[in-house]
Parts: sequence; structure tokens; C-alpha cells
Amino acid sequence: MKAQRLARRALLLLAAVGMSGAAQAASFWDGFDNNWYNTTIWEPRSGANGGMFGCTFYPDVIQAGTGGTLNMRVWNGACSELRTKTKYQYGTLQTRMKAGWSQGTVSSLFTYDSWAETAGNPWTEIDIEFLPSFGNVMHTNIIYQANASSTLYMYQKDISLSSYGINVFDAPIQVGFDWTADQVAWYVLDSAGVKRYLRTVVRSDATGCDCIPTSRWPSKPAKIMANHWHGNNANSDSVNYFPKTYDYSADYAVYDWIQFVDY
Repeated sequence: MKAQRLARRALLLLAAVGMSGAAQAASFWDGFDNNWYNTTIWEPRSGANGGMFGCTFYPDVIQAGTGGTLNMRVWNGACSELRTKTKYQYGTLQTRMKAGWSQGTVSSLFTYDSWAETAGNPWTEIDIEFLPSFGNVMHTNIIYQANASSTLYMYQKDISLSSYGINVFDAPIQVGFDWTADQVAWYVLDSAGVKRYLRTVVRSDATGCDCIPTSRWPSKPAKIMANHWHGNNANSDSVNYFPKTYDYSADYAVYDWIQFVDY
């Protein structure tokens, strides 16, 4: 089993490297082979996040899985998050995961930077999110905000996974996105193991397209984060929009591995 996982890791790395010529020093793979995360890559988050978050992040809510997996747990008032210790820029970010099933929760993998992380930097975020309240869809989004008092821009789209013969709440699936200086392209492996691109956003000042202006493009290095959290039932905007009403059940998202290949 261990040999199979190592062989799969090598194949995935070669496939991703083939798109960019060679792996850079920033590339990483964490297969959670000891049912735990690599502490040289990740650190757990502690504390509340406010707003639509109805829970506080606690390191011990992250728990060991089985068979080389990691469980990102959530229960009423408690949620879990891992974030990389360093920042990454332009590459392929992908994972094999099974999302949590509880209504009003979010299981995700994304890049993030903001003025809270780096003084003077804008808030930029590229998201893969799964929300049981929205059904069997991948929520894709790019967020930009120049500073805390400026306009918040969100370029979001939900894409059904059912037509690809997969359900992220029933079994682990492989998903990811390619991030370059000119485009972000989200993809999934379908039930036959074929890579299918779901959405491509391009950097352009044009209108009438799935485009983001150059001034709002996610061009700066960002941390990589994986989390599982529930919404704030006392926040009417959150209840009505994102991630909707939390059903108070305990749950967990399973992460088999996470990989980043730098371009």
C-alpha cells in the first residue's frame, strides 16, 4: 500500500511538471501517510474569524484519519484549518478529498493573502469550496479587495459535479486548479479518471467574458489553506447566502493528499 501511494505521488508530480518544464523548490507534496500533516509545511490555525464564521478554529479539531488520510473536523462552535508556513505563487494546486456532508458547512482548499498577512497587500484568494447546502457542486471563486475599506470583488461560479459521474460527499475525488499570470483553470477527475476542466478565468480588461481586470488579478504569492468550518446562524446574511443554516451536526472532511507544483 505504501509503495502504491509513493508510485502515485511520482506519477502526479511528473504529470504536473510536464506542464511547466521542471518542478521548482516551492513544490510540495503531503500524502498524510502517517495519518498526520507534515509540520515543516503546515501549521494549524487558532482563533475566531468573525463574520459568517460561526465557529472558532482549534488545532486539536484536526484529527488523524485512517489509511494515510487526515480528518478536518467540525462541530458546533469548533472548526479546523491548516495553512502553509510559506507563500506560493503560480502553479498547480490539487487534492484528493471527500467533503463533509453537514448542512451549513464548507470544506475547502484555497490560496490566500491580504493586508492581515502582508502589510500593504490586497486581499486575494482562489477558492475550491464544497457546501452541502448548495448540493453536489464545486464552488469556484476569486476574491479581490485592495484594502479593508475598499470594494470587495468576487468572481464566483458553482459547477455541478453530477454530470461527471462523481459526488464529493460520497467518496474522495481529485480536484485542483492551474494558476498562472494569465489564467486560473479549475478541473476535476471524472469517474473514468479523465481530467476535465470545469472553468477558466482569464486576466483581461475586456467585458462580456469570464475575465478579471489586470488590476485585480491574483498576482502575489499566497499561503495555501485547507479548512472545514460552519456558518454563523445568528448572521442573517450568512444564513440566507453563504454557507446557509448550520444543522449543528458534527462532521469531518477527509483529505487523502495535497500537492502544489510550482511553475
